[in-house]
Amino acid sequence: MKKCLRKLSLMLCMSLILSMVLGMTALADGTDTSVFDFGQTVMTIRQGESQTITLRASKAYTYYMVGNTSRATYCECSGNAGKAEITFHVGSDETAGKSIMFWFYVEGSDQHDNVEVKVQSGTASSVKAANTTAVAAANAAVISPTVIPATTQTTIAFPDGTSGVVAVSGNSVGLVSDGAGVPLGAFAVANARGTLQPITLQNVVSVNRISFIGISSEIGAKSAVITISAADKTVLMARGIAGLCINGQYVLWP
Repeated sequence: MKKCLRKLSLMLCMSLILSMVLGMTALADGTDTSVFDFGQTVMTIRQGESQTITLRASKAYTYYMVGNTSRATYCECSGNAGKAEITFHVGSDETAGKSIMFWFYVEGSDQHDNVEVKVQSGTASSVKAANTTAVAAANAAVISPTVIPATTQTTIAFPDGTSGVVAVSGNSVGLVSDGAGVPLGAFAVANARGTLQPITLQNVVSVNRISFIGISSEIGAKSAVITISAADKTVLMARGIAGLCINGQYVLWP
């Protein structure tokens, strides 16, 4: 009888252990895959080439890059929750031998994960084939050349060692340009009804080579609706600008 009880106890313990193990969320590279589940978290891509992987995201997300020097390096993704394919593009003029980190953040949360892309020197054919894509991406990122007098401005350092200028025009539109004065992007802050709000430019905040443009506004970070085009967002993220710091609170680009 005692032997039967011991065997029964052992079987119950084993069942409990198995149920606990099977019920746990699988981990990949030390990251909980219940939020972001990437088909691959480290990859090597040649200059001028691309690679597609699967991503299962439990919530809507956004991303930004660290370490890129090419404006044609970016990630093509929907930002929506669910399972989908995402494509990583490496510019033909990207620096070979370095790693680029793509950070994925859940909208309105600090939950995040990353994918590392190691850049490999491309062959002559692959670089030539990517020139068209690189030029198209650069052209698509150019905003209207209309010059609007800036009310305030400050300098901003880019990850590639260059610098640019952030200015506020008309008391409500933020403009970002490179050192030569070439426009890179524009943004604004609106309320829930879509009305642009006055903003005051503050210092640029940099954390681990990621920049946030500091502004102050009466509307506050929780109620603010950032307005920015998809093309401008891509260009600014490529320059290491992840969003705004509104009244001291970090807000990623939408």
